[in-house]
Amino acid sequence: MMHLLQKNSPIPAYMAYPRFLLTMDISETAKLVYVLLLDRARLSMKNDGWEDEQGHVFIYYTIADLASASGKSEMTVKNALAALEQKHLISRERQGAGLPSKIYVRVQTENCPTGWTTFKPQTDKKLSTSNKQRKTNEKPIRNYDYEEGDSL
Repeated sequence: MMHLLQKNSPIPAYMAYPRFLLTMDISETAKLVYVLLLDRARLSMKNDGWEDEQGHVFIYYTIADLASASGKSEMTVKNALAALEQKHLISRERQGAGLPSKIYVRVQTENCPTGWTTFKPQTDKKLSTSNKQRKTNEKPIRNYDYEEGDSL
């Protein structure tokens, strides 16, 4: 059942969608696959045994599992992974015949908050209801006068 969001509403499980993806010239599928990989990498960051000798976190995520999680075909996922590699958002290290590749997820670290307590929104402007109000910072005039018999 869906409910309107309130201040104390529980939030369902979610995946982080980095802002830099919004302006990247890659397909929406590649962006979705990247978000799935990043989500898996965040789990690897918290668990022992998922980093190499240099301290780089890696993940295993098979093509079949990515296709299932994204609702895309395996060929579409392969194309998305190739696009992510081309844009240097991931790198893959083959492990041998029949084994899944190690996947290293790269992140853009500029403008990254170091923790939730230090995170500041990108803007502190209040949302307005019109362009005119935004430009002039005037409050809209509302007329709440009505006569008996008028419809609201």
